[in-house]
Amino acid sequence: MKVNNGLVLVVLLIAGCASSPSQLYPEFQAAAQDISTLSLAVDFVATRDVQGDIHLVETSENRVATDLLTKALREELENRGYSITAATQSVGRILPEDTDYRVMTDSNQETDVEALPVQRAPISVDEEILPEINERMTAAFRALPKALQARKDGDVGARTEGFVFGDAQANMLVSGNTHRISSGKLLGANAVGITLAVFTGVGFTQSNPPIAFRVAIVDPADGAVQWANEFQYAGSPKNFSNPKRLKYIVRALLKQLPPRGK
Repeated sequence: MKVNNGLVLVVLLIAGCASSPSQLYPEFQAAAQDISTLSLAVDFVATRDVQGDIHLVETSENRVATDLLTKALREELENRGYSITAATQSVGRILPEDTDYRVMTDSNQETDVEALPVQRAPISVDEEILPEINERMTAAFRALPKALQARKDGDVGARTEGFVFGDAQANMLVSGNTHRISSGKLLGANAVGITLAVFTGVGFTQSNPPIAFRVAIVDPADGAVQWANEFQYAGSPKNFSNPKRLKYIVRALLKQLPPRGK
């Protein structure tokens, strides 16, 4: 089977959570003035639906998206008065550890998907980081969704995993993940939905799920979440190559992050 990369998506922004960061983390407005340095860890992964039970990860496509996202985040954070002491990028830390993925190194290569190597997450990490720090960083990303939900549920002590990286006063974790459905399956599902609508009056259409973004500032010592935000972006990672669109995404992601000195 060949991989189809020809899908084009409409871009829009969807509200990410009912409670705003300023409501969930009111104490950070004052605490932010004591944080001048951040370490930045960015993880992005778009898995792709292909034939069989194992999803595909295209490492080159994901690395380009992660690199563009990291540069835009660094620029926006520095504009808000934060100094980035260190930055690292990865592909797939947010993915579950007990799931296999087929890995394609080049999205343009023509290959039989069934012949691709199988790997468990994370797919790609910074090998220059010490193994124990990499492990703790991966654990922090995997704990992030539950920690943010716990805070929404009223747990002010919600935490991820602590790790020391870049000699910063706080760690910023940024994750983005989505799953792309093959165009063939989308067309098939939508054809069924349209047919049902014709004969029953009730139908459906299916589209690719949005990119789920999360950002959190956490304590390096114990992983306590000090500030966080979430939102969903209904567009493709390929949109990151558009500077205006990427800036729009980053500003939405860092919405209500207090600037230092204000």
